[in-house]
Amino acid sequence: MTCPIISSRLVWNTAPLMSAMFLVLVQSPVQARSMTWGDTRPATSRLPGDTPEWSEPVALLPEIDGDGRRYRVETVVSAEEQGAWLFVVDKTLSDDHIVVWAVHAPGPGEQVASFPVVDAPRSSVGDGSAVVMADGRVLFAYTRLDLDTDEETIEIVSRDPGGEWTHPTILVRERVGIQRLDMVRDDQGDLVLTFERDVEGVYEIPMIMFLEGLSDTWTDPVRITPEDQATGYLSLLSNEDGSAVYLGYSLYSAPDATPGMYLQRVDTLTLELEPPILIAGTAAALKRGALASHYFFPAGVDAFGDVTMLFQAGPTWPCGFNYYCSEIDLWAVRIEDGECSRPVRLIRDAPNAWFNDDYSVDVSASGRVLFTFLQPFPSETVALSAQYRPDTGRWSLRMINLDYGYPPRVVYRGEGDTAVAAMSTSESDGFQITSKLFDGNRWDTSFTSVPGNDLAYWNDYGVVDTGRSSFLWYVTSDYDRVMGSWLR
Repeated sequence: MTCPIISSRLVWNTAPLMSAMFLVLVQSPVQARSMTWGDTRPATSRLPGDTPEWSEPVALLPEIDGDGRRYRVETVVSAEEQGAWLFVVDKTLSDDHIVVWAVHAPGPGEQVASFPVVDAPRSSVGDGSAVVMADGRVLFAYTRLDLDTDEETIEIVSRDPGGEWTHPTILVRERVGIQRLDMVRDDQGDLVLTFERDVEGVYEIPMIMFLEGLSDTWTDPVRITPEDQATGYLSLLSNEDGSAVYLGYSLYSAPDATPGMYLQRVDTLTLELEPPILIAGTAAALKRGALASHYFFPAGVDAFGDVTMLFQAGPTWPCGFNYYCSEIDLWAVRIEDGECSRPVRLIRDAPNAWFNDDYSVDVSASGRVLFTFLQPFPSETVALSAQYRPDTGRWSLRMINLDYGYPPRVVYRGEGDTAVAAMSTSESDGFQITSKLFDGNRWDTSFTSVPGNDLAYWNDYGVVDTGRSSFLWYVTSDYDRVMGSWLR
């Protein structure tokens, strides 16, 4: 299955505004699935009523006191019944000794607890992913490289409903690199785990394995694509209740397939893969002789199983130093009931900025999908948002911040359509976090400050929502503290 060809009658113009470049989008009478454009002006407003504030940050782990260690937050997962779980790598630099802490932040004003769940001398811990099961179990899967033997493993630890943590169990043992590990639970209580085998001299090999129901035995990992297909950039996507699980990946070359980006749904009843859907390929309709970027870009899956995603297309990649391209279009596409809609263009002829690394996405309970990302323009880089509303079939682009900043992290708040975005900015004394609120249509004109923060690096922070409150975490400048704050 392939996305329909894009109408050539769409007309796009750019217009300067407030020293930055923003978009005026004009659509011809030809539309895709009754999709229309909303107001795309970079609008902000002052939110009415009392503005929520961030609580005074609290330490989530003991401060490291100059003993050659540093913290790194590997992954964070949240659930309304339990609050937030953070899995933090604590590395001793002198001998590469790794400890992974499971940190439980239940909610505002409640006691934070931490548990050492991995103790691995002479190791390096890479990708990690965590899930909270319906019965209260918490599971954390991660990759570990033994620095003495060069053996790489996928291991998993779990916390039972009574609060006891298991010892690590090895799921996969390899002599090749393992990357892009991800894990989700489906609506049947199964676990789906994906990863890439990085074999030197060839493209990455996408793999998948399952843990069915309450079984203690994982299936053997199997290859997702045929051996004659060269793929990469594997993503695992799921909606909140796990009723819709998708694989996303880029196909570079294959004898009998079109290169491009693909989606493939997992049947949660049979744990089998449905036929792949080609999202974007090398069709000239995307852009003059364009190739869709190899990167699989952000996607959100709503409660109905529909997928909304963004991707870039431009001159054949690579296109210059450090893959920098100056004529890149940003596209959006919907996959509804297994049918791929006509892609529509959000931004035309703009520079790319490693968009695949600089984005955030969340889906509201009503099915709205909100993307936040950085977009460079001739004069400066701007933080933007793109929201899709399924009730109207309309897209809207909004400016979050005119000043140069770093990738916003965004979440919808509770069961509503309001959201909060946290972003870091570079100040003379280091990196700082600010945030803005979204009323469902516009961003607040003022910043909601986060007190006392001092970032280790521009991306050492994140925000999640537990259903009861939004939670912000960050690592401090000397990598010696992990802090948390609740929006109240």
